[in-house]
Amino acid sequence: MDRVLSRLRELFLRTHGFDLSEYDDAFVRDTLARRLAELGLPEADAYGSFLAGSDIEAAAFVDALRISYTRFFRDPLAFALLESRILPALLAQKAEGSEIRIWSAGCASGQEAYSIAMTIEDVLANCGRSLNYRIFATDARPGGIEAAKTGLYSPDDVKELKLRHLEKHFRKVPGGYQVVPGLKSHIEFSVHDFLDPEMPNPPGSIFGDFDIVFCSNILYYYQERIRVHLLAGLSRSLAASGVLVTDDASQSILDKRSEFQPFESSIAVFRKRALASSIQREGRYG
Repeated sequence: MDRVLSRLRELFLRTHGFDLSEYDDAFVRDTLARRLAELGLPEADAYGSFLAGSDIEAAAFVDALRISYTRFFRDPLAFALLESRILPALLAQKAEGSEIRIWSAGCASGQEAYSIAMTIEDVLANCGRSLNYRIFATDARPGGIEAAKTGLYSPDDVKELKLRHLEKHFRKVPGGYQVVPGLKSHIEFSVHDFLDPEMPNPPGSIFGDFDIVFCSNILYYYQERIRVHLLAGLSRSLAASGVLVTDDASQSILDKRSEFQPFESSIAVFRKRALASSIQREGRYG
């Protein structure tokens, strides 16, 4: 299979200008197996011949590498921690006239970004404060970003939402439910390649300085050298006391990184280690 992967990488780079070597070997193998099954091809050699003459299939393969599964409030424990401790502590630090800055990286079709916005709205209502917040939601797939911008979701998509969230932040429309303009106004959706060295931060955010970054279903797709690069970029993008929210599959990766410290051992939420000791002394996060 290593021979197959080497040939596939060479073919992609030579004929389509895409570097597969950045992706984890096991992930590429799984993606290849899915494409073979979907196309009804018996073996990888046959796929190579087919791929060499098909820009459409090359685009489909790359798209398959970038697809991320998402749903509203996907990690309930992380969102519970966000609502009960992280956001209240963050609000207590923010002066009037300032804003909360959050990056949802790899936002897919937008459910994560809207979940974050609903959580912030809940916290602001509970503490009686009015503070601006902006969520920069990015994905490498233009189709996902266009779907996220519409904010239109099927009844099945919203079936696990709390009734109060559905009633407050959505309106019933033919075919499903649509996010209301008030919630949308806090989110800037844009296409962004996470690996682009020329643009480490989302378009529009300019300098990063995010209070919180969500980065789920991304890190474990890549080779170790790429993970190191991505995590270094995320660390630079975060504010001094910033928080990084990942996922269970990426938790073991973050546990090995010196620049981040686990927020709680059982939840895939981390904070910048540089100020971890002062945060603990001052009790900023409970």
